[in-house]
Amino acid sequence: MKINLVIQTLVLMIAMMIFNLPITVIGQERQELQTSNHGSYYNIGIFGTVIPGTEIFGHPGYQVGWSYELPTYAVEAEFRIFDSENVHFGGLSVGSIFYLSRKNISSYVGGGVATTVADHVENSKNGVGVYAVFGTSFLRSMPFRLKFEIRLHRPFYTLETQDVMPIMVGFFFSHRWSGLF
Repeated sequence: MKINLVIQTLVLMIAMMIFNLPITVIGQERQELQTSNHGSYYNIGIFGTVIPGTEIFGHPGYQVGWSYELPTYAVEAEFRIFDSENVHFGGLSVGSIFYLSRKNISSYVGGGVATTVADHVENSKNGVGVYAVFGTSFLRSMPFRLKFEIRLHRPFYTLETQDVMPIMVGFFFSHRWSGLF
């Protein structure tokens, strides 16, 4: 039943784009979330990475994770990785995000800590760092979510040849995980 709703939504969005109709969820973007709309979600996504001061611009990366969401905030654990010709970066992070409204479409801000490994031209280090994130979450009243976010990682270490501070811009899909919590 849930997969049918996802398919119907995607077909409707594609039809609206083909016929150049405005994409809106009438009344849904103003809908207040119910307190029962919380729980565990698994997350997958793709992002582009920029590292200021390097040749890295727009290299794709991938994310998998888990979150526990409530109407006003979420706690997240994620694994992110990207790989380019000269730079490799991976990290495991734990943090939280705070929604700026209880609406179906809501902006959010957040942050957390991460343990990361960075490798740039045969120079590798790992350690702890922090990250800040802001973005927008869509379809929060559904069992699945779409998110667009910008994330800035700041490791507490530098490589001998390069300071590494990745900026990641990505799209993420979350789905309710009914087997947990």
